[in-house]
Amino acid sequence: LDGIDLNYEVTGEGDWLVMIGGYVSGNHDAWGQQPHRLAESFKVLRFDNRGIGASSVPDLPYTTRMMANDTLMLMKHLGIERAHVFGKSLGGAIAHWMAVDAPAAVRSIAMTSSFGICSRRMQSMVRWWLDSAKSHEGLTPDVLAGMLTYFYTEAYWEKNTEALQRGIDSVLAVHRPLQGFLHTGNALLSHDTMARLARVTCPVEMLIGAEDAVT
Repeated sequence: LDGIDLNYEVTGEGDWLVMIGGYVSGNHDAWGQQPHRLAESFKVLRFDNRGIGASSVPDLPYTTRMMANDTLMLMKHLGIERAHVFGKSLGGAIAHWMAVDAPAAVRSIAMTSSFGICSRRMQSMVRWWLDSAKSHEGLTPDVLAGMLTYFYTEAYWEKNTEALQRGIDSVLAVHRPLQGFLHTGNALLSHDTMARLARVTCPVEMLIGAEDAVT
């Protein structure tokens, strides 16, 4: 697809639903049981974003608009004319561009923990993640554990030690080249669809946690 390969999986029957992963969880297996449940009602497409998993890791600057084009090209490759889109965090930002650039291809958007632009606080967080990964020459267990402190409340952290460790182990098991992690992080930092959100005409549902410290 325009010089890159995207690893994907299709399950279920029904209307098409395209699932787009986030930054730390940009691989197709990072959705837990959700794809299996959704496949009971939809034909579900999930894939590894560029830069992670079994997809290509081009060593050049990424943007969320570029990653939206990746998704649209994959849809075209599979003969998908229109689909519901479910984006997680960075995946929701990617979905914004899909709805702006190819409105006829997007039936609806559901987003969790997403954003139209990185706030200054969020930029500081992401830059810390990038600098930590660079200084450790990769996403090590220590770096990942530090990142996850942003994603969970103190109460959850104290009560779910084993679940958190399983999450860390799951993320570490994914092929995650440093360059892909850095390029994707910079795509997140540069994302800005605020002036274009009024052009999104499809139904949109957004879910965000009251104690979400990142977005």
